[in-house]
Amino acid sequence: MEERLDRIQRRYVKWSLGLDMTTPNYISMEECKLTEIKEKVLGRAARYEGKAIESKKELVKKCIKERERNWGNGQ
Repeated sequence: MEERLDRIQRRYVKWSLGLDMTTPNYISMEECKLTEIKEKVLGRAARYEGKAIESKKELVKKCIKERERNWGNGQ
């Protein structure tokens, strides 16, 4: 799903700038200083996890500890 959204984002940028569709993606991404949607999602998830770890709510801490405990079990 993320790859599809990134592809749509790249095509929209090329269209809006009037670039040829054969223009390499790395050029349009670098020139426009765009970040891929996957990078945004990973950053948002990392910030959320950091805030959850620092949370004062016991239920949140308990859920994180449970997840970390099950992490090695493939769950």
